[in-house]
Amino acid sequence: MKLNNIDLNLLLIFEAVWQERNLTQAGKRIGLTQPAVSNALGRLRLVLEDDLFIRISKKMQPTAKAERIAPSILDALEKIRSSLDEKTGFDPLTDQRKFFLDMTDYSQLIFFPNLLRTMSKEAPEMELSINPVAHFFRVESLKRGHVDLAIRGEGYFEEGEAGVHQVPLYRETQTCVVRKDHPVIQGEITLEQYLHFPHISFIPVHGEQWATQLKQRIFKGYEGKIVGYTGSFSVIPSVLMETDFISVLPRRLAHIFAKNDSLQLLEPPLDLGSFQLMLYWHESTHNSPEHQWLRTMVLKLCEGITAFS
Repeated sequence: MKLNNIDLNLLLIFEAVWQERNLTQAGKRIGLTQPAVSNALGRLRLVLEDDLFIRISKKMQPTAKAERIAPSILDALEKIRSSLDEKTGFDPLTDQRKFFLDMTDYSQLIFFPNLLRTMSKEAPEMELSINPVAHFFRVESLKRGHVDLAIRGEGYFEEGEAGVHQVPLYRETQTCVVRKDHPVIQGEITLEQYLHFPHISFIPVHGEQWATQLKQRIFKGYEGKIVGYTGSFSVIPSVLMETDFISVLPRRLAHIFAKNDSLQLLEPPLDLGSFQLMLYWHESTHNSPEHQWLRTMVLKLCEGITAFS
């Protein structure tokens, strides 16, 4: 097929539908109505002699041909954007793009408020959206543009995984948290107290295997009891303030929760280890000026977070 037989704007339609798998959302992404996207997709189907996307279970699923040509089309569009950005320059004050971040509950609570605050000053026309993805889809999400950056723990992507860049942000330690007016625990916590009082714990995935691993990590083989599991860290402070429970929390997060002066933070009587937080992005966006700006903003925020420790 000759290039002059196709309207290159139709490739933007292809990209939007590929990334969103929904005509309405694809239209919002590029500033078109759903009927306009549908009409353009129809034209592209005629030119390429293929359905390209088929509606299955309320989603537009790509055909085999769409799967084959997508990597080349997306790569070509990204190169065009990069070339134009180099000539016209990237201005965060006027850019209107939307960034998608893959973040855990922890990283959302630590980073999202500060990211929004900074962006409102430095890039008032931009938007941020949290887009957590399933573990098995993590690489494809970066590659397809569903996610611009991932802020997750070490090991979320394998070291040297094809097309994925990663840098360490900081190492996080654990602390014990109880209510400030706890009837027994004041100022410090003994191993006996730690094991005696019930715990409430964050667990990312519910299941017997995860619960067993969590107990081993918290109690190190001692007999202790977890009476409550939650997939949201933000639930835990309200439970602690109404009970005599204990919770083991990431230290930086615990300091945020303790700002209302109703909780006390204590050194654990056991070595509970630490975890490394990482920043991940894909090779396809590595040289993009707007992505470089976003990564720089995250790293600058980390300087303040690291200084806190």
